[in-house]
Amino acid sequence: MIYSRRVRRYVAYYRGWCQAFGEHDIEQGPSESITGIHWLFGARRIGLILPEDVRKRFLKELVGRKAGEPFISFSRSSSEIRANGFVWPVLNGDIEHGVERLVALAQQHTELHMFLTHHLCYTPGTRIITFSVAKPLVILYKEIDPLALCIH
Repeated sequence: MIYSRRVRRYVAYYRGWCQAFGEHDIEQGPSESITGIHWLFGARRIGLILPEDVRKRFLKELVGRKAGEPFISFSRSSSEIRANGFVWPVLNGDIEHGVERLVALAQQHTELHMFLTHHLCYTPGTRIITFSVAKPLVILYKEIDPLALCIH
């Protein structure tokens, strides 16, 4: 099954600023090492924390200003996440459950928003790629070009 849609995308007015993710449950992938990803499940939002070595590249691809429509793709069959031209192979099983919940969230709502958040429980500087049914705080974020989300 292939699922795709447009996601409204936001960036903070000031570099480093972002709102808190809020209360959530966390699910780590099968490897609890730094090479795994962490899914955060909150009320009407899903977050993704990537390992530090790939996080900066992904954030540049997702919120940077490049020509053309940016996209993020989750591949269940090859266990990889792709953001524009950057491909990151993920340890088997690390994306499956989070991707299923992301599809369910997106199918239940007409709009989906993507922006960066943080949480005090995580290392300072950690940014959470957040998909939410609610818009982020208007005082912190401005809307930019949409993002194409594809799950296959």
